[in-house]
Amino acid sequence: MKIRYANLNDVRGIVEVYVSCGPDSGVWYKGFGDERREASYEELSLFERMMNGGPWMSVETCAVHINDMLLRGHHPIVAEVDTRVVGEIEVFIGEEYPLFGKDLHISVLYVHPKYQGQGIGSALVRHVINLAEEEGCNCCSVWGGDFYRRFGFEHYFDRKSFKAKTRASERDYGVEAVSIPNYDLVRGMPMPVGRYACSRLEWERDEIGKLQLPELMNLPFKRIKVTSAHGEEAYVILNAYTPFDKCLGARAWTDSTELEELLEIILSEGYKMGFDEVSLMLKDDDFERVKKMIKPSDVKTHSDYLVKWLRKGK
Repeated sequence: MKIRYANLNDVRGIVEVYVSCGPDSGVWYKGFGDERREASYEELSLFERMMNGGPWMSVETCAVHINDMLLRGHHPIVAEVDTRVVGEIEVFIGEEYPLFGKDLHISVLYVHPKYQGQGIGSALVRHVINLAEEEGCNCCSVWGGDFYRRFGFEHYFDRKSFKAKTRASERDYGVEAVSIPNYDLVRGMPMPVGRYACSRLEWERDEIGKLQLPELMNLPFKRIKVTSAHGEEAYVILNAYTPFDKCLGARAWTDSTELEELLEIILSEGYKMGFDEVSLMLKDDDFERVKKMIKPSDVKTHSDYLVKWLRKGK
């Protein structure tokens, strides 16, 4: 077995791995809403394939995704057996003080079903842990389960995702569009709202592998810098992920704005975009602190965020 960085020659093999694992539902679906029906993979359009499992589900979209990751200095890594790609792991390295410091986050890990149980997934995880050590990371993180615990990952926190009603704000605040999404703008800055993966992936998520598919070209999106009346600054992303979303997703970074004020601004900006609800994610203790203010609905707890510490002083 050989483990190495992916390149564009590997795209077809990567797609074969992901397609062989199938969609999360176990069934391919064509169409949406009342027109949704079970279908074969071959019947699906590029957009339908992506909706069944992401950009890895077709050669065209996966090529864009892998190429963009490599151009941005991220880490798509494949496992190869007899020149065949049989597994892939993707990791992102960012800096997020004070919670994690320099953090390597495992975004995805898939192994072809015919090669599962042969230590390939374990080899890929050990490889990226070594990469984290070489890069001087403070920790590795992942949304995962018992598989990762065998490598020393431990439960770190629970998060609450929920929906909140948008509304106009009575506060005065300034808004400035961020046209160039340079990660240095938020490097090392806490991310109190919307942190599902690592901060760097959340900041660049909408740019990595950006697809010029007709269904995705006009989705509501806003990346802004907001400044309170007292001068505190925050960066906010509001967007819909699919044409069918009736609720905006929200992510925010700040090292000065109070959470209550930040949430009020987010709900106000969502209101300006014409949405009735915004989807939010907060740490458990932050959620308890502000839940009376935001009156959440559809509350879900996410409790499998794991961290492996590599440096003292965690």
